[in-house]
Amino acid sequence: MWTTIMTVLLSFILTGVIGSSLLHAWQRRNWLEQQRLLDREREINALQELFDDVALFAGKRQYRMVRLLLNLGGKNKESVNKCVEEYGEAVVAWNERLNTLYAKTTILTSWKNTKQLEEIQETFVYIGHKIEKMTSDYSSGTKITPERIKKMSDALSGLQGKIGKFHKGALRFINSKKELMYKDVELTERNLYGLPTGKLFKALFKPRVERIDII
Repeated sequence: MWTTIMTVLLSFILTGVIGSSLLHAWQRRNWLEQQRLLDREREINALQELFDDVALFAGKRQYRMVRLLLNLGGKNKESVNKCVEEYGEAVVAWNERLNTLYAKTTILTSWKNTKQLEEIQETFVYIGHKIEKMTSDYSSGTKITPERIKKMSDALSGLQGKIGKFHKGALRFINSKKELMYKDVELTERNLYGLPTGKLFKALFKPRVERIDII
């Protein structure tokens, strides 16, 4: 009888200890996985913020350039002066953030994206010098010919294409990051203790798991 009682007591104690250990291990695994997920979400949010900044400030500068160029073909000097002021503000806003944008793009994405950003800046500078020369000519009374406006308008269209290409690449990069974040992780011996409980139970009850699937 004492043997039976001791067996029951030992079974109860061992079950409680093992159960508590398993529960603690599962909770820790879930916590670690949640932290990894939060880290990835923060990275994606930082990427989204970066690309939003590029879209906002590059778009403003390009738009102000278009407005100034179109007004140079008219006779309203007051309107031209206002466009010059707005364009100057857009240039300052873009240039103030440019080094930060370069650094973040390199760190968060790749040098390829930074190179694209540099090409956009080079085009901004080239077209900007041309439009500023046209503005100076306009102020001195020189008529700005439609041919000069058309040439710069075509250049601005090309610039818009570069900005659009950068944004499309940025969206693809963010989407790939999101897919990777939520993609099922292959169950291996190395990541076994870092997987959430749900993933472990799913693998446990998966029928006919091949040996090659668990490395």
